Amino acid sequence: MLNRHYDWVLLGHNLASLTLGQHLLRQKKNVLILDDRRFMYPGAFENYLSLIPKEAYKLWLDGYGLVQSQASASTLDSFLIPTTYHVCFGTHLIQLGHRPCQNIRELFRKAPFLFINEQDQGSRALLQELIAMSEIFDQEMLELAPIMASMFTSIRARKFPTFHQVIEESPFYLKKLFLLFLGRFQEAISKASHGDAEAWEKLVFYFLANAFHHKKLALPESEAELFFLLAGLLMPAFYLDNRSLKQ
Repeated sequence: MLNRHYDWVLLGHNLASLTLGQHLLRQKKNVLILDDRRFMYPGAFENYLSLIPKEAYKLWLDGYGLVQSQASASTLDSFLIPTTYHVCFGTHLIQLGHRPCQNIRELFRKAPFLFINEQDQGSRALLQELIAMSEIFDQEMLELAPIMASMFTSIRARKFPTFHQVIEESPFYLKKLFLLFLGRFQEAISKASHGDAEAWEKLVFYFLANAFHHKKLALPESEAELFFLLAGLLMPAFYLDNRSLKQ
């Protein structure tokens, strides 16, 4: 097999490589897809994605002229299914993947440490404001997803946008939520470094959520990564029917 000529060699069984592979096969190209199961994520991480990467994938298809192909249409319509997912914290099973305001309610109810500290009650008032304008906030978040995706996905982009540029495009209430989210994360990091067991337990949540949304087994390493983690937690989620896509 290794002596055979291939026009394309694609690395990894994933949404992008399989869709591109289908497109190339229709162009009568010889395609080899390589994968190593020793480096695969568990299904909980491999088969889910949130709205921003979904929109980025659509832009990627369009940028490479694949959007009109039968492969891209069937992939989007048949293989990405709106869904919910769960993240555990202590005795709480947190269900996310709904519309943004539903996700906010769930996080405030079961993981309030993400936004609230013992001295701060102002964030509770922010939650009440968001609930009162839930339809507007939901719409703003859904409209933000393709904007954020386009910042990082355009094949014409010369460089990634700065964190300041990303923040500037964000809805007012998302900016306020992020400041709370950032503050609590930094607080947990500081307390954990001094041996606080409860803080370490909280960091496990950030670690698992980061693995789910960024496919990266590590804590968020920058404000930008933390911001995209928050956006991912708040936005709808999709299940990738990977088995059908491979077939």
